[in-house]
Amino acid sequence: MYSFAERHPDCGVRWILEGFLDDNPAALAGRGHPAKVVGSIQDYQPQPGEILLHGLGSPSARAQCVTLLSARGARFLTLVHPTAQIGRNVHLGEGVVLLAWVVLTCDIEVGDHTVFLSFSGSGHDARIGDCCQISCGCDIMGFVRLGSRVLMGSGARVLPKIEVGDDAIVGSGSVVMNRVKPGTTVFGQPARPVARPQ
Repeated sequence: MYSFAERHPDCGVRWILEGFLDDNPAALAGRGHPAKVVGSIQDYQPQPGEILLHGLGSPSARAQCVTLLSARGARFLTLVHPTAQIGRNVHLGEGVVLLAWVVLTCDIEVGDHTVFLSFSGSGHDARIGDCCQISCGCDIMGFVRLGSRVLMGSGARVLPKIEVGDDAIVGSGSVVMNRVKPGTTVFGQPARPVARPQ
């Protein structure tokens, strides 16, 4: 997310990128990264004028992090790549990130802190919960309901009018044709429940 924010300023604003929050102060050591770890998530106290951009790939970890930081008054940037296409009556929550070539057609609700990675999209009248991770090349079709903290692996598809419950995982390349219960991992074509790795 750092390089994305650096190269694609939102709304004409040139952001001053201070660095990363990470509970591991050596998280960037040896990576040759231009930024640095400026503090821990546990100890961070928001300052006036600061705004955060999250980059956690795990929906549950992201939910925990933003809950902790929001309780202290942190504000999160909603960041939309210039190539993303957003139709009419699409509502994006706080902290939503849309990367390159995302397409959201029309009449869609996207919850807070949800991330759409490149070449993914949603059909009309979909409702997508908070803190979801929509990986590259995913297709959420019309009238789909995704709960909160859903992880969709690369290339996954959810057919029209299907509901995917909170904390579900849809494996890469899967085609979801039936309701997915909360906390369930599904995989395959058609997608079927599988045991989560320990």
